[in-house]
Amino acid sequence: MKKTNLIFISSIVLFSLISVSLAQAGCVVIKVQYQDSCPRSGADVKTIVAPNNPQVRYICTTGEDGQCSRCDYLEQGDYQIRAWYSGSQFGPNTYLGVNGSGDGNATIPNQNSPYPNGTEVCGDSECDGFQYCYNHTTPAYIECNSTNTDCDTKKCCNCTGGTKVQPTENYDPTQNSDCPATSCPDDCNIDANLFTWDYANDKPNYCSALDTCTNNQCDYGHNCADDKTADDIFLWDGIVRTCTAPCDQDSDCLSNICKPDCTCEPKTCGLSAGDINFGSVKTGEISLEKTVTLTNTGNSPTTSLTIKGIDWSGVGTMSVGQTHWFLTSGQPYSSMTPLTTSDVPLGQQVSPGSPLPVYFKLQIPGGQTQGSYSQTITFTASC
Repeated sequence: MKKTNLIFISSIVLFSLISVSLAQAGCVVIKVQYQDSCPRSGADVKTIVAPNNPQVRYICTTGEDGQCSRCDYLEQGDYQIRAWYSGSQFGPNTYLGVNGSGDGNATIPNQNSPYPNGTEVCGDSECDGFQYCYNHTTPAYIECNSTNTDCDTKKCCNCTGGTKVQPTENYDPTQNSDCPATSCPDDCNIDANLFTWDYANDKPNYCSALDTCTNNQCDYGHNCADDKTADDIFLWDGIVRTCTAPCDQDSDCLSNICKPDCTCEPKTCGLSAGDINFGSVKTGEISLEKTVTLTNTGNSPTTSLTIKGIDWSGVGTMSVGQTHWFLTSGQPYSSMTPLTTSDVPLGQQVSPGSPLPVYFKLQIPGGQTQGSYSQTITFTASC
């Protein structure tokens, strides 16, 4: 019978009062537009002639509707104003009258300037958002088909009939280029697992209906990634990606096992072996050779492996040293190592999947009392 020992080494608050009186509470409203009333957004409106003040004064910047306003700013009087867009004056100098309440309004029309890039957005029809092409030669609007033109602002459609004010909108399934791909960023924090590099290619989208694109979702893969770049793991787009995983390959772990959750399997080693039965041995004789096979039941090779025993006991006693052992089969009893009560290095380690045989012989002293005897042999391993 054997025992196995397993050892694992692995203020200040200030108040101010002030009285403010407003002489006027009126507002001036300015609109900047093209000759067909299409609004011009992003235009800066300024005064160039003002009562008792020859300096140029900024008023406001137009929004998407081509309008802007400013309140409690201009005094009563007659003003000349102008609009500036993209570094140039847009439209003519325009009169603005402000009444005694500070109210006034004006429209700055551009009668001569062509539309930028030959097109302009006007949201005044069922095809809201279409760009309408402007023919500079005539000048007049021309019907706009979104396919293969600069007027393609709607998705998955064309505008082949109707008028500028009410064009006819049609589904065009060939306009897949109108649909941007779903952007799929790559990072460690796409999901909740910060140990993995989450990666995916951008996902194409396609026309599915009038002004409607598919919204395909990203198909992510996940790979363990530690903070080291020298090991060339994990490579994505030719670059070593790093996260905070304890391991991204088996060799990162003492146990040589990197688990699917990107953590190391704990380093373990354990021993198992069968019993020895020497059978019946006559006094003064040496037993037949018996084999004990040591198996490492852990995941790491042993780093220390020892053997010891105790005296035989039964109807009598026999010295522990009557038992000899060796790591090579077929040795004479006298050439084998006597078992002792102290731990003796076995001289070889045992790895998982590579069992280690140990060979034993026993000599019975002359005159030994006949009967049954037993002895405990202990193998001790650490890793």
